[in-house]
Amino acid sequence: MSDEALADAEASADAKASAKSGGSDSPDLRLCSRLQRDFDELNRAVESSPKRAPPKLETQNPKPETPLPMPAIGITGGVATGKTTVARALLDIVQGKLRVFFFSADFEARRLTESDFAVQEEIRSAFGDRVFDPDGSLARNRLRELVFQEAKARKALEDILHPRIRRAWIDQLGNEQLLLAEIPLLYETAAERNFDLVIVTACSRKSQKERLVSGRNLSETLAEQVINAQMALEIKIQRADRVVWTDCPPGVAALQVNQIAREIIDRYGGAAN
Repeated sequence: MSDEALADAEASADAKASAKSGGSDSPDLRLCSRLQRDFDELNRAVESSPKRAPPKLETQNPKPETPLPMPAIGITGGVATGKTTVARALLDIVQGKLRVFFFSADFEARRLTESDFAVQEEIRSAFGDRVFDPDGSLARNRLRELVFQEAKARKALEDILHPRIRRAWIDQLGNEQLLLAEIPLLYETAAERNFDLVIVTACSRKSQKERLVSGRNLSETLAEQVINAQMALEIKIQRADRVVWTDCPPGVAALQVNQIAREIIDRYGGAAN
């Protein structure tokens, strides 16, 4: 994607996130059209140009103090911005060319809370029986409402889960394969130093809220609390190496993912085969 198109995406996201309640906040169709044109032009240029060595994949994030054994790519973004969809699409393309290990922080969090007895006991100790059903299983909906209503409760749950989640993906850095990690709170947990490239998914705040309410059955109030509990999406966009704007028709998002996948394959194909 061209720098100018990304700048347009960032500016659009900034405007949408700061719009006053009740104002117009529909997906920016002009941005989607611009992205489509940019990718069409890029693809035509690539097809007509002679083959040459791939350019260095420039990133915004500082590198770790010691080099990683293999490259690691992080995918993050605001809640309900399409992280999992983009991550899976990127994985489908890249794993055909490279050896890839895919990690999902959300999946790991669910695994820990559902099957790790030590985690369940720490949650019970922190929150009591109120977040458990009579059969002893974790009442995820009640826990979610609690942690997004009370900052202290959210911090307590993060202290239980985040160190374990971090260890799970850190353990994969020494393997002889590319790590593709979907981590919603990547920036919030200062994990960006461990990644060669960070991709941020983004959309309008209105779309975030609609997806939470209609897709995850949250109340509008809880949806706002969930969005507000995370780092502002504008900040994540500014810190990102690549942005995938998901407030467009699926074909436009796919073009963005395809271009990033091509960069990754060109950059790491020799090292990860």
